[in-house]
Amino acid sequence: MGTADTLHISMFGSFTMTRRVAGETLVVTDQSSSSKKLWTFLEYLIAFRSKVVSQDEIIDVLWGDSDIDNPVNTLKTLLHRARHAVEALGFENGKEIILYRRGTYRWNHDLDITVDTEQFESLCEAAARPGPDRLGHMLAAAALYRGDFLPKASHEPWAVSLRVYYHAKFLKLCAEAAGLLDAEGRYAETVDLCRRAILVDSYDEGMHLHLMQAMIATGAQQTAIQHYRYVTQLFMEQLGTSPSAELTALYRELVRSTQSVEMDLRVVRETLCEVRPNPGPYYCEYAIFQDVYRLSARTAARTGQVVQLAMLSVLDARGKPLTTRQIDVSMSRVREVIHSGLRQGDAYTRFSATQYLLLLPCASYENGGKVLDRLVTSFRRIYPQMRVLLQYSVLPLMPLM
Repeated sequence: MGTADTLHISMFGSFTMTRRVAGETLVVTDQSSSSKKLWTFLEYLIAFRSKVVSQDEIIDVLWGDSDIDNPVNTLKTLLHRARHAVEALGFENGKEIILYRRGTYRWNHDLDITVDTEQFESLCEAAARPGPDRLGHMLAAAALYRGDFLPKASHEPWAVSLRVYYHAKFLKLCAEAAGLLDAEGRYAETVDLCRRAILVDSYDEGMHLHLMQAMIATGAQQTAIQHYRYVTQLFMEQLGTSPSAELTALYRELVRSTQSVEMDLRVVRETLCEVRPNPGPYYCEYAIFQDVYRLSARTAARTGQVVQLAMLSVLDARGKPLTTRQIDVSMSRVREVIHSGLRQGDAYTRFSATQYLLLLPCASYENGGKVLDRLVTSFRRIYPQMRVLLQYSVLPLMPLM
């Protein structure tokens, strides 16, 4: 094998093979050829390079139950192409890199090679042992994770389990490292780490919570508030849920604390006013809508005011589940209709992926129904081509007893 330079292989975020030869950096990626089978062959042999892979095993990985005339000959052709691909990295003979012996395949164990997944595992093992370098090992491992395992192979059954395994291990590692960074007062680094983790998994509430706490610790309270609003919108639009009680509690406490420093009542009054008042109804997040509802209940108990609570739901006209695209378009257009059809004193919020809640003060049950009928009619008139149904229900607000 001579004194060839080390071959570096990345499997996190993308599949890349890099080698520096005679001062030149040679790179082969899964963009270098359109053949998915070629890359699956190479990726599988690297992912399991500690063992020999039988011919039957690799045929099953590549073609499964597919009806192929002569898989053995097809595999021979694929082996030839794979060897040719690695020769582009400066190796003189691909046969010395990918070995075939008596019906088995494997990478040459004498090859000087690093694989990011193996480095990640090694650093995680080192981080699991007590010692002063534990946090350093964690951060080094996190830096290696540039994205999920082989994203282009996410449909391959053999890659799914490894993808899930590394994904979970990375998030657990980040959570532990963030705690250690906080303990050392390194909050800016916590923010950076949490942001990287959220890029990998946008729906990990623990990471969002830790990120907001670190932002607050660095004095970036307004940034933390903005991040909570981003999470609220993300969760509602993509999952049809609201953030956890813990995340919402942190947000409410944050809002209270950021206002407590204002001592001049005129300044406080200015902060309470809407920045850009809208003549239409008041739209707010569900957590705020809950407070509006509770205040309305208290007002109704004192004044006898009649208030109606309405729910407006979007359904597929054919009784089928709505696609994500249908939900996004439909809910956006329904919101436009609601906003143009309600009064300035009314309030509404997005309750779930396909539902809005409306609060209608000074409206009888009969008038509340008429308001919803008007909204449904307006939607059908403006968007007659949309194959969705709008259904509503109305209930009087339950006054505080």
